[in-house]
Amino acid sequence: MLTPLLLWLLPQVVLPSPGQLEAARNNHDEVELARLGCRLGAVRLLRLAAQAATSPQRVAALEALGLCGAHQDEVAVQALWPLAELLGRSEELPLLQAGARAAVRLGRRLGRAMLQGEERYDDELPRAAALLLQLAQERTWPPELRAELVEAATSLPRPLWSIAALVPLAHAERPVQQAALSALAQAAPQGGAAALEQLAAEQDPAVAVPAVAMLCETAPSGPAAERARQLAAPRASTSPELRLLLRACLQRLGTPLDRSLLRTLGGGRRARP
Repeated sequence: MLTPLLLWLLPQVVLPSPGQLEAARNNHDEVELARLGCRLGAVRLLRLAAQAATSPQRVAALEALGLCGAHQDEVAVQALWPLAELLGRSEELPLLQAGARAAVRLGRRLGRAMLQGEERYDDELPRAAALLLQLAQERTWPPELRAELVEAATSLPRPLWSIAALVPLAHAERPVQQAALSALAQAAPQGGAAALEQLAAEQDPAVAVPAVAMLCETAPSGPAAERARQLAAPRASTSPELRLLLRACLQRLGTPLDRSLLRTLGGGRRARP
């Protein structure tokens, strides 16, 4: 047993301070911010994100969490669920934005690790994915932030998140909608294609057209082809901007009818995918 004198002589471990995290962030030094974050660990960083004295320090703690977790599986799995809970309690926009970016990094890391055969993760990950998708429906938050929450959840392997939870998000603003549709396309063999077909059949062109365009990228024949032609027809109620989203689909189909419909779209600029 060490005597009090020997304990006193041992070097003291000095952990990084919130001010050091903030300074690294202000210097745009992600390498240093990640290093400091990994020294602190997930639990301390989450505590700082909730309790640090200033908003910049709280934001820096979350950025450090994301940067560290992007390289360390244990930090990512330890942090994703409490991070989602923290976001659900927060009303501070800079903190929400930093937290969403961190969640994306953690989700990507865990998705890669689990696809490589890691099986040591517990049931908190499905709960985290469900909560992130629930928070993505919060219409008072910026669409870009909510789209990042969708990406964070669906970066995890398919069994951990619900296709049904993405369907309402396909009716949201364009960034959120695109993130949800992309995730459905990636999960096409596991039920994502069926969900896209249901969305493509809806009467609202603002929902149907992006769903058809995404479906065309995974299965450009069958129901997608017929629905694309219906929505691209000059007499359809589809707006010119939405019809342009069907350009790539019609080009893939390539029949004389599709080429004729392409000509009716005009030579305007391509719509964003």
